[in-house]
Amino acid sequence: MEQKIKAADTLEESFILEIEKTLHLKIADAYPKQGSIHFLSFDYMQNLPLPHITSNVVFYSLQLWNNIFGVHNLGEDSATVYHYCEREGKKGPNEVTPILRDYINHNREDEINELVLTSDGCPSQNKNRTMMHFIYCLVHLLKLYDKVTYIFPVGGKKITISTELPVDWDSVICNAKKYPTPFSLRIIIYDDFKYMKAATDPFFLKTLQVTLQLKETRVVQEVKGESTLSIKNTYSGQWTTHIVRSRQPLVPYLEIPAFYQCNPGIKHAKANDLAN
Repeated sequence: MEQKIKAADTLEESFILEIEKTLHLKIADAYPKQGSIHFLSFDYMQNLPLPHITSNVVFYSLQLWNNIFGVHNLGEDSATVYHYCEREGKKGPNEVTPILRDYINHNREDEINELVLTSDGCPSQNKNRTMMHFIYCLVHLLKLYDKVTYIFPVGGKKITISTELPVDWDSVICNAKKYPTPFSLRIIIYDDFKYMKAATDPFFLKTLQVTLQLKETRVVQEVKGESTLSIKNTYSGQWTTHIVRSRQPLVPYLEIPAFYQCNPGIKHAKANDLAN
């Protein structure tokens, strides 16, 4: 954010970015740093190209992209970076939700009973029904938290290192942050991604009585003991509740099928450019 503020073209743009920065800090300060709350901020970062070489031939060719997904634990001030090549997976909700579940499985402690999430509102990744169903299942089916709150802050993303293989980026990522601790790097492959949409859809209504206007949503919340999904379109406004569950009874264990049956690969034209 500091870099965006410094690079602002006008005073008006700089002022807006300063407001966004203040909002982000206030959201972080509104929750305790330690204790019974897990506060996670996550997003895809800038794609890393392969090969990353300053050459006109490479620049005008189709390059292989490495997808970088970061999870920042605000309470611990620690970060975990998930890294996978585009031939292993895309960037949709069925990639985002398994990554979040993996992070929770490796980092959740027994005394943690509340989860707060924050990210941008990209509809193809975060602000969609699959993610809403995932939040519901964290509370009512997987029973990992008593309450999950998902906040969408309002807002409008030059590496000069030569790399040729995915492993070349690994050391760059790990060494990019030294204080207070280095980044934790987790490399994932195509069979780590799970079909969350297929696993959760049977438990939820296909058509709701009142359509979820997720585009305008600012906060989503799911609480243990409540069967509805609560939504706010402003940070300080009233909650609206929505009945989202179908009559299908919840199961004691959620069986999630693989999202990719085989390595999804890359397009033929890109494969030719990489080979050359």
